[in-house]
Amino acid sequence: MILQRFHIFFVVVCIITISISTAVGQDSNVIDVSVSGLDNADQALLTNVLSSLSMLQLQSNEPISEDMVRRSYKKADEEIKKALEPFGYYSPVIDKSISKDGELWKVQLNVLPGDPVHVVELDIQLTGIGKDEQVLLDTIGQFPLHQEDIFDHQLYSQGKKELSSKAIAAGYRDAFYSKNIVEIDRQKRIARIILSLDTGPHYLFGSTTFTADFLSDGLLHRMLPYKEGDSFSYRKIIQLRQALLNSDYFSKVDVKISDPSTDSLSVPVSISLSPKNPNKYGLGIGYGTDTGARGSVKWTNRRVNRYGHSFNLLLQPSERKSSYGMVYNIPINDPHKDRLSVLGKWEKENFDTTETELRKISIAYDHVGQKLDYSIYLAYLDEDYEIGRRLDHATLLMPGIKSTWRLTDNRLKTTNGVRVSIHLTGSQEDSASDTSFLQAALSAKGILTFFEKWRTIGRFQYGETLVDHISELPPSLRFYAGGDQSVRGYAYKSIGPTDPEGNVLGGSHLITYSIELERELFGNWSAALFFDSGDVTNSVYDLNMNNGAGVGIRWNAPFGQVRLDIANAITEGGNSWRIHFNVGADL
Repeated sequence: MILQRFHIFFVVVCIITISISTAVGQDSNVIDVSVSGLDNADQALLTNVLSSLSMLQLQSNEPISEDMVRRSYKKADEEIKKALEPFGYYSPVIDKSISKDGELWKVQLNVLPGDPVHVVELDIQLTGIGKDEQVLLDTIGQFPLHQEDIFDHQLYSQGKKELSSKAIAAGYRDAFYSKNIVEIDRQKRIARIILSLDTGPHYLFGSTTFTADFLSDGLLHRMLPYKEGDSFSYRKIIQLRQALLNSDYFSKVDVKISDPSTDSLSVPVSISLSPKNPNKYGLGIGYGTDTGARGSVKWTNRRVNRYGHSFNLLLQPSERKSSYGMVYNIPINDPHKDRLSVLGKWEKENFDTTETELRKISIAYDHVGQKLDYSIYLAYLDEDYEIGRRLDHATLLMPGIKSTWRLTDNRLKTTNGVRVSIHLTGSQEDSASDTSFLQAALSAKGILTFFEKWRTIGRFQYGETLVDHISELPPSLRFYAGGDQSVRGYAYKSIGPTDPEGNVLGGSHLITYSIELERELFGNWSAALFFDSGDVTNSVYDLNMNNGAGVGIRWNAPFGQVRLDIANAITEGGNSWRIHFNVGADL
């Protein structure tokens, strides 16, 4: 069998030398190719020259003969010239030599790229009905090549493609270049570019018809990213198809674009939809150091009726916090983004010496955007609770607003990103409420990657409650700190004001922050070093920060990051260590 080895060495001492050796069996010829003279040029020139040389691409399925070597050597001049032209170098000076020392062929190539060709004229015109289209004029103004620039073929092609793409996206789907002239004077090293884009007719979206008797026509038309009479765009068609598939109503989406009639420029669109099974079921088990062992049973009906209503029924029993609830959703306005939701929930939680049992109903308007989500709601809360030996009860009617803004490259595995959330709520005594209060909470998380394989993760929480006395509010509306998502090293909801018996009561002021340094190890595994700090009080003047620090191991699973931490409660002193385990998306 014939074996072959390739060795590539880069040597930079005013000369870049690339040596590639090919060995065939024990008695084979060896080619040693050295390329110099491009040390001060863009690395892309050298890369393109090397990839173009046929002598470096000799196949390994047969020995390298002298005839093969000399043929590839003869073609080197033309190959090098063609490799340099896309970068604007049309007059290179090439000096080459070849010799043989035993079985070793030595080829030396000295390449001087010469002076590049510069653009002295750039004339880009629009003709046709769309000659005054502003988006096309703006695209011409942003053409990546300018007068006096080196004539770079890649930038030229990129600019041409961008202009024609913008024309098609603006409804000129027959646009074409009536003039596409590039004149190059190799002697003077100048280039003249003349482009003329004929936009052709301006096409519009015509009527859109759906074949889907299981959903109302009104709901389906609200899903369209365009209106009849808008400029026709293939991008809008792609966007529509993706949005329909993401809506969770359909298992199959077929979009047909018909030709406009001879007397019209309106493009009809017909869409055939196949329904997805409306029912979806889920069953899960898990463990979290805050909740203990837990399970979940979920039933989702994606399509209750022709109007696209849906509901989710979720049962989540756990050792310390169990909840059972249902959400009924009604799509409104843009069904992809807007809905009315009605929630009913029962929840029971016990932590430290506190036990709560609450019942809650709410109605909300929810908006889900690309970067900004928000919810405006009205909730009624009925809660029984016991702290230490004290039993109490609260009923509250609370309007509120919640909003989250995200800017991230990937929510599950973030390289760089930030998330900011705010929550405002309150109640008025005598308006179906036992007490009056106003509460604001802010949370933020940022992830930055300064160096390869290193991430810095920061968290911050701040909360403020205006109320006559914190005892007038149930535990679900008080602030606590400690646990997996708060100050690690401390038990869940263990930080806060206490009574004389040591029972944690919760407070009206919250502040926590965290800084974490994460290092990728191998595969999907990484390690982390972190410091957390926080406190909860009834007065900003009583803040006494509780600090925790530790190390952790991370596994980036397809569904989010699995985190296992061991942390020490520094402020408590001694050997106070806790293990924390949780799973979730980065942002």
